[in-house]
Amino acid sequence: MSLQSGKKSHQPHQSRISDARSSQIVFNAIESLRLSDAQNNMCFECGCPGPQWVSINNGIFICLQCAGKHRGFGVQVSFVRSLQMDNLTELQSRLLKFGGNRAFADFISLYDLHAEPIETLYFTKASQLYRDKLKEMAETD
Repeated sequence: MSLQSGKKSHQPHQSRISDARSSQIVFNAIESLRLSDAQNNMCFECGCPGPQWVSINNGIFICLQCAGKHRGFGVQVSFVRSLQMDNLTELQSRLLKFGGNRAFADFISLYDLHAEPIETLYFTKASQLYRDKLKEMAETD
């Protein structure tokens, strides 16, 4: 009930329904992404099956243990979210759509960084370039 008009307001309820629909669309898109490429069903870092975490700005799927390492890099380098506990935005979903484990692996191979330790890989100029290009693609989609 609105204090000013004395009438019930339905907007918060409609907003929750809209948010729930949007969240479901994003969840379905991410699940589709995981099913479309087997590499997204393994942790990018260690190969553990069934990763439940993502590094949004790197567009990769990672396991809980590797998510902890990524959190230590700071959000500018690796913005980590849980696929189970967090609601991802549509922009975050698009970052994963244009990224994915295979895309990042192919990119770092181009720069011969596949043997680079995790502690330094994400701080290279090449990795920053990848994050910038990924963001650009997701924002213009």
